[in-house]
Amino acid sequence: MKRLTLALIAVLAFGSLAARAAEQLPDGYKAIEYIESTKGGGQFIDTGYTANGQTKVVFDAVIPARWEQNDRFGVLFGSRTMTDWWVKAFALQMCDGNTAVDTVRFAYNGWYRQDGGKPFSFGERVTVTCDGQHVEWTGSKAASVEFSAGALEHSKSTLYIFADNTVEGADGTKNPVGTNPSVMRLYSFKIYEGETLKRNFVPCVRIADAVAGLYDMVGSKFYDNSGSGNFATSASNLPFGRELASGTYEITESFAFVAPAKESALKVADGATVELNVAAGVTVAFRGGDAFEVWGAGAGIEVPANAKLYVIGEGTLKAFGGKGANGCNG
Repeated sequence: MKRLTLALIAVLAFGSLAARAAEQLPDGYKAIEYIESTKGGGQFIDTGYTANGQTKVVFDAVIPARWEQNDRFGVLFGSRTMTDWWVKAFALQMCDGNTAVDTVRFAYNGWYRQDGGKPFSFGERVTVTCDGQHVEWTGSKAASVEFSAGALEHSKSTLYIFADNTVEGADGTKNPVGTNPSVMRLYSFKIYEGETLKRNFVPCVRIADAVAGLYDMVGSKFYDNSGSGNFATSASNLPFGRELASGTYEITESFAFVAPAKESALKVADGATVELNVAAGVTVAFRGGDAFEVWGAGAGIEVPANAKLYVIGEGTLKAFGGKGANGCNG
């Protein structure tokens, strides 16, 4: 049987970033290029941070157009109150108004801007910066929107990423469910208070159970999904393709991968015979994508009826089906 020796190879830009992050991440976590919320998934991160007049957010992301969003007003990050959506608010969301289609709307302490004259750079990897004076973004439709609002003493709720933390009342009663969830591929997310970096979130995956989230390099803490379902992860840390032809695959480094919705994380090709040789001390984990609408969840490892998979070696391999179904041919 053909033996394939594999090494982890990533694009240069990601490789240097991941290498820096990996030096500081604790054992059991793997830096990855991005995490991605899924349509209908309801994933969000509770940052544990309460915005104030000194808060600035800088993040790197790909944001699909509005018709690919969970909600026509999908929120990229936010916190505000249900009784008055704009008071003590700090939020950025997609916009689907009659005069502002395919733009963004920024809410800040009683003020909001919905600017149809400045379309957003959807579908591109962009850097977005927001504070109490402006919101700006890069890309083919780069723009900056300036505004004037009273200083925000503090928001009523902690800041969510991928959704809005809309508290129930002015007393700040916590809402455990993120509202207006968005679909977004997130590469980094930083929160500043003045010149002080308060959160420096790096996309990563917890290898033991193949759970993706953000690791805060400032507070040395892992933040996993506070909503439903699972974040999907980039495949750039996989040492091989997601469909395996016949052969023996040597796995010498720990990693984990979470598939997009409906998809299996790993699949043995039809008719193939595959050996996964996991080295001693190495742990690998695969999680299938969550169910979506009428489609079932994916398998951690999908093995067709006419194929064979053998796991050998002294390491550990784990496979988990996605949420919403038992997975297919796992």
